[in-house]
Amino acid sequence: MSNYETILSFVRSKKDKQYCDDCLSALLKIYPRQQVNQICRNLSNRGYITRERGLCSNCSKYKIVNSSGKSSDVLVKSVATQDAFITSSDQGQRLDYGAFEDRVSRFVESKFGKRFYK
Repeated sequence: MSNYETILSFVRSKKDKQYCDDCLSALLKIYPRQQVNQICRNLSNRGYITRERGLCSNCSKYKIVNSSGKSSDVLVKSVATQDAFITSSDQGQRLDYGAFEDRVSRFVESKFGKRFYK
């Protein structure tokens, strides 16, 4: 399993918790820590995880933390779809309508979710 997949599965398995890059690096034994930072920023930009300021569930420090997000259960419909997003190159591939809609909704939520009232 790649570091990318390891981080994503760990964060998704801890639904009510959030972890800073330092703690993810230590817990998952991924070094250097900057690699965790790059992977988490990439996952956040793609809408797979949420990255925001908050209290780390492991070290209890107020930092930028990574979590599975508020509505990740609803947005990702199947494990097969998740794996297709992760393992394949995103360039040049056409997504089916449902997958495209899910990806756009995750992106919009990650970029603008905290700026508007629901």
